[in-house]
Amino acid sequence: MMNNSEKKRGWVKNAAIIFLAIMLVLTFFSNTIMNWSLPEVSGQYAGYGTISSSITGTGTVKANMAYNVQLEETREVKSVLVKEGDTVEAGQALINLEETDSEELEQAKEKLDTLEYNYKLKQLQSSAPDYAQSENEIEQLEEDLEAAKAQREGLEEYWAAYEAAQAETEAAKEKADALTDKAADIKELLTELSSGKSGGSEEVAAKLEALAAAKEKLADAQDEYELKQEAYNDIKAEMPMTLEAAEDAVTSAQRTYNSYMQKEDSAESAYNITKAQYQDGLATATQLASAENTMYSAMNDAYYQSLELKAAKEKLEEVKKLDAKLKAADAEMDKAKQAVRTCEAAVSSAQKELDKAVEAKTKELNALLEETNATLKAANAELKAAQKAETAASENCGVTVKQAEENITKLERQLKTARLTLESKKRSDSASLKAAKLELEQSLKEIEKQRALVAELEAKSAGNQVTAKYAGVIASVNCVAGDTVRAGDTYCTINVDGKGFTVSISVTNDQSRLVHIGDIAKVTNSWWSNAEAVLAAIKPDFSNPGQRKLLEFTVTGDVTEGQSLSLIVGERETTYNVVVPNSAVREDADGTFILVAKAKATPLGNRYIATRVDVTVLDRDNYNTALDAGTDFGFEYVITTSSKPLEAGMQVRLAATE
Repeated sequence: MMNNSEKKRGWVKNAAIIFLAIMLVLTFFSNTIMNWSLPEVSGQYAGYGTISSSITGTGTVKANMAYNVQLEETREVKSVLVKEGDTVEAGQALINLEETDSEELEQAKEKLDTLEYNYKLKQLQSSAPDYAQSENEIEQLEEDLEAAKAQREGLEEYWAAYEAAQAETEAAKEKADALTDKAADIKELLTELSSGKSGGSEEVAAKLEALAAAKEKLADAQDEYELKQEAYNDIKAEMPMTLEAAEDAVTSAQRTYNSYMQKEDSAESAYNITKAQYQDGLATATQLASAENTMYSAMNDAYYQSLELKAAKEKLEEVKKLDAKLKAADAEMDKAKQAVRTCEAAVSSAQKELDKAVEAKTKELNALLEETNATLKAANAELKAAQKAETAASENCGVTVKQAEENITKLERQLKTARLTLESKKRSDSASLKAAKLELEQSLKEIEKQRALVAELEAKSAGNQVTAKYAGVIASVNCVAGDTVRAGDTYCTINVDGKGFTVSISVTNDQSRLVHIGDIAKVTNSWWSNAEAVLAAIKPDFSNPGQRKLLEFTVTGDVTEGQSLSLIVGERETTYNVVVPNSAVREDADGTFILVAKAKATPLGNRYIATRVDVTVLDRDNYNTALDAGTDFGFEYVITTSSKPLEAGMQVRLAATE
């Protein structure tokens, strides 16, 4: 028994040892596996540091004064005496030109020749006009007119007879015209009568007015009748039924009501009998309740029939009132209808009176028209006789007086036309001569102006050479032999001696506040020369106004225009309490922060947690950033890089350090 017991305890002991060993191995490996799965981070401890600030930029060298060599005339280049980079003195020959006039001078001379030619042509065209032919024609017409008048005056012995016959003809014509007008007036009056007008008769006019008044009264009476009829129709439309139908409805409702009252009496009697039987024990409660229900039902039906009877009686009273109104309206309508008949009779009577007056006036006018036509016939016969006598008197003149008068009138018209034509032509020629004179004066002014231009161009001509106005260095040459250089174009450009060079670089507004006028910039890409740059001006950058500034430097030393210079200016160093690498600074929607590795002790060793610390950036340069992390922030281990995306609160492992 002892051996079994000892063996059993040994087995338990061995099992416990094996279990603890396994747990130790598993704990070790689980810790190692977990460490290898965590993000690996690297960083450095925050501490005191220095931030270096400076501004760098690259710009192109520009001459302060570049002189463009130009002429005010177009010339052809014969030869070029300088090349880019040559040093020249003031007055030195730069370009040889062909020995010809400039295009502007040649064009000005050609225009002057054209103006002088046109001036001479206008002088020839503005000679005084000749009116001799027109004046001769007028003299001939005047002679012909005098001869025609003399011919007419030779007919004086026949003239009196002709004038007397002409007067008689005119009198006869006036008489016939008057009678014709009178007949037309009579016909017009007859037309008025036939169209319903007065025809000039006061009696007919009075009858027309009376008829119009009667018709107006008839229209009023008809309107009144229509109003009465509308009132009758309105009342009739309001009646729900006829009086007879309303009375029948009351009688029917009364009959029905009496019937239901009898049923009510019968039901009440039956109920009373059943009640007495119930009290005597001869009927049951059910029979009594049934008899009671029958009685109440009959009473209810009788009640509703009484309401219907009452409504029928009320409707009958309403119909009686409307029937009385309808009869009164019918009587009013009969009166209005009778008034219409009376007015119609008055209109008929007035129409008959008018017809009688029109008939009488028509007979009167027809008689007068016949008399006038007869008189007109006699007057026309007299007119024909007078016209015949006038014709005979005219024929006695050899040529008719009418022909003589027409000839004189024709000659007078021709003479007037010829005179007006001559005067118009003289006025027109006078205006043309004035205009031609003004044109000649204007042409002469243009000629003088063009001559002055030719003289000016000849005086301004550069001759056969282009020379330097200032001493300096040739920056560029823009032409070769054989080129034609237009007026105002540049032959070459000279950087004038003693005026210096400038370089401009663009910086942000914040950077511009770090420098001051007079700061010396370091030239970093011109180590082979003695170039120096001094900040001369801070100007707005118009390519990005409000956001950037231009730093303009004065450059001295061995430089040339177009050369590119890289500058550093405003170098300063500032010490801060907390400085970290730029890669340690992070940003999100909540602001700027850094992550620090906080150590947490565990039974298996330290664990490191990425902890967020909100900061404010004070300054930075190309490598480091100065921070304000609050008074509680010490010299923490700041995370700069990680092997995986990192968030605050995550467990991390530190990278191994060599």
